[in-house]
Amino acid sequence: MKALRSDSESLSQHRTVESLSEFLAGLPSEIVFDAAEVLAEYPQFGQSPEMVAELAYEEFWRRQQAGEDIDQEAFLARFPAAGEPLRRAIEVDALIKEDPDLFFAITKPAWPSVGSRIGEFVLERQIGSGSFSRVYLAHDQALGCRRVVVKVTTHSVRESEALGRLRHPRIMSPLGLYHDLLPGLAVISMPWSGTATLLDVLQARPASSAEWKGFRLENVIATRLATDGFADSGGSVDWPEGYCEAVIQTAAQLADAIAYAHEQGIYHCDIKPSNILIGADGSPTLLDFNLSAAVVGNASFAGGTPAYLPPELLDRRDRETPVTGGADVYSLAATFIELLQGRPPFDVLNAPSSSDNGSFRHPLNQGAAAFQFSAPLRKQLGRPLANLLETCVAAEVRQRPTSRRLANELQGFIARTVQLRPRRRVAQRTVLAIMVTALLAGAASWGYRQELSEAERFQRGREAVMSPEGHAGAIKHLTALLATHPERSDARGLRALASLQQGDWQSAYSDLRDVTAEHPLPELHNLTGYALCRWRRQYEMAEIELRKAHNAGLKSLDLLNNLAFCWDRLGALEDARRLFEEARALDPNCGTVIYNQARLHLRLAFVQRFKPDVRFARDILSHPELSVRSEPLLTAAWIFSEAANGGSDSCDTALECLRRSALQGLSKSNLEAIGRDYPSLVADKRFEQLRKMTLPKALDRPQQEAILPPPIDQPAFIENLVDGLQANATVATR
Repeated sequence: MKALRSDSESLSQHRTVESLSEFLAGLPSEIVFDAAEVLAEYPQFGQSPEMVAELAYEEFWRRQQAGEDIDQEAFLARFPAAGEPLRRAIEVDALIKEDPDLFFAITKPAWPSVGSRIGEFVLERQIGSGSFSRVYLAHDQALGCRRVVVKVTTHSVRESEALGRLRHPRIMSPLGLYHDLLPGLAVISMPWSGTATLLDVLQARPASSAEWKGFRLENVIATRLATDGFADSGGSVDWPEGYCEAVIQTAAQLADAIAYAHEQGIYHCDIKPSNILIGADGSPTLLDFNLSAAVVGNASFAGGTPAYLPPELLDRRDRETPVTGGADVYSLAATFIELLQGRPPFDVLNAPSSSDNGSFRHPLNQGAAAFQFSAPLRKQLGRPLANLLETCVAAEVRQRPTSRRLANELQGFIARTVQLRPRRRVAQRTVLAIMVTALLAGAASWGYRQELSEAERFQRGREAVMSPEGHAGAIKHLTALLATHPERSDARGLRALASLQQGDWQSAYSDLRDVTAEHPLPELHNLTGYALCRWRRQYEMAEIELRKAHNAGLKSLDLLNNLAFCWDRLGALEDARRLFEEARALDPNCGTVIYNQARLHLRLAFVQRFKPDVRFARDILSHPELSVRSEPLLTAAWIFSEAANGGSDSCDTALECLRRSALQGLSKSNLEAIGRDYPSLVADKRFEQLRKMTLPKALDRPQQEAILPPPIDQPAFIENLVDGLQANATVATR
């Protein structure tokens, strides 16, 4: 690398410059210089703190680009004359590195013009714009001039990361992501599907629900797509019969897409009608992940559209508001409530605390009543569907359903509508045909139409939870019951069990939290702790719940293991050791406990500096499941290596463990890690053979679970939990 710090020849060739800008412009970008030496040669550059700051910052920036790690305070001390301007420049530099979008949010990007060429894309016309992006219809020269959508955006990192992780038919997938076509901007190419969005539907919808009968949603879409050049748009699509059915079908498809995104750790954060594309086949597609937040650490709120934002995010003064899936649930429901009633659930723009300076406060934060549909519209929608959508825009996040639960319940409404549709057609036949059909259908037809009673709903949900694959049906029945009887804690507890069976940890935790607050049974605390362990590994919160169950006298194997594991993760190693010993005494052959105990023993050996007991490693080798899993075998190898102390027997056994682990997909990085700590292993010629057996990264095989599930599938456990809830509820009402 070239340097100018002591190169007098390089300095001398710049002596004739008259200004600092001229000096910097004539200096190749790869040259790193010493600003103090430059000031000594060019005293005129030190005439003002601003000039010294500019020169010093240039040195700082070039050294960073060269890969140096610079002590900021020590660097500032070298240039006291630069004062505050230099400090501000370095602080801004750090902010931009932390959040590149911040720089582009406060500067005006040079958007490409129509007719220009970006890489292989020739821009035909602009079809959309936003605060952070421009969207163009373009021709891809590399694909035979095929029409594509090209989005140019400043939020390159956030949207590219989101789109790159999502593969769902109702989420727009990119054809390509380009970061080097335009300076400071990202280019995303996507399929061309027209410009019809739910905003077109909203603008064309009937003024009142009384006019829905003659309104065909597909006609609106077809008109828009025809202007985009799509022929015969929507003609062969099996659209729902009515406007309301079409809206709910669209909502269900998008709820499934959002649930999928949440399961991948992505929140959209800007769901609204104009971000939902409707294709020629009638299917919706979610667009614009510019403002998406990833569930890594504490995802924070970056912006959004006020009319569709939930109360916890609307206060724009708090950019660090944590984002949850409940925000997207609220925005999706607000979008479809507007499609149904013609306006969003709350008038945010005219709220008392909203003002012209861009500051908005949600009416729910100002004491407004919870949203409810008008009586005629509620009757037309039906009470269960109206209740569901109203709950989605509740003030508290915990009151809203999860996105997965919302998707399931909307699909349930659609299924019931489809089943009822043939009976509506029967109504158009003659009276004689109706009588014959009724006689043939008999009690079965009456049984279907009759609303299930509260007891029947609960019993069906209870039976479904106990069946091997019945959790989806259980959730459906219990949700319908809770919509009309939210006080039924036994139904909420059963729904939590069904969610645990389904692997929906967030929904399970939401229900368990509410039930446990009312009925602090040890079994419920245990289930809550288990859900928290599995949902984003929230071990600190899980430890609190599991400890409550333990202190209340619960001593099940899963509780002992899971609480000990939490203590291990939180650094309470001796407490964890004691509890794992209790768990081994309860079941000496449980593979999960054996594995966790061995890992903890190794960790204690490292921390307390004692020689580990190879008995824990031999327990792994003698277990039928652990002895064929890569991670336990690696743990055994570490124990044997640490215990070897130069002994050949333990060293041989460690190498054998590594060989068996390599056969199960041991990664090269894990092998090299153990080799760095134990040179005696590396010195053995067998270690070189192991290097040839390992892979660049671990194979995608089932990993050894560290958390034990409670017996949530066992009928006796389910019955005891329900009995306990009902008995507790009876005592509470006395």
